[in-house]
Amino acid sequence: MFAGLRRDCARTKSSGQLPPRTVTNKTINLYATEGAHLGALSSSTRSSILAHLRTLRESLAEARDSLMHYRDDRIDRDKLEPAARRVDDLMNMFAGGVRDMDQGSAWITEIRSGTEQVTNPKAAAPLGKARADIAALLEVMVST
Repeated sequence: MFAGLRRDCARTKSSGQLPPRTVTNKTINLYATEGAHLGALSSSTRSSILAHLRTLRESLAEARDSLMHYRDDRIDRDKLEPAARRVDDLMNMFAGGVRDMDQGSAWITEIRSGTEQVTNPKAAAPLGKARADIAALLEVMVST
């Protein structure tokens, strides 16, 4: 399979041009059939989403760090791990080429439910910041 792709992308030796059947045309057609909600963000919206995701990642890391020192805090710290992974997934999605707003909203809702499960007062301040970022992200997602 990969040999065929490599052969299609390789330049012909005699003319130095790409053959008529290239992988880039298939990629463009794939994105054209996916749907209108993919990749249709302005650069300012994308940068504001990424800024909120960065601060959300910092807040979750701060909350997890505040729950590191005692064995009894492990349960609450473990509840934050899936939320932190979803933030990383969202950052990868919005930094990449394909932006699925429906999937992003579902992941943000999953992050919100993960942060609401933590009731430890040691993580209250960072989780308060995280909840503010989650609300801002949901507002941006709904408005687009």
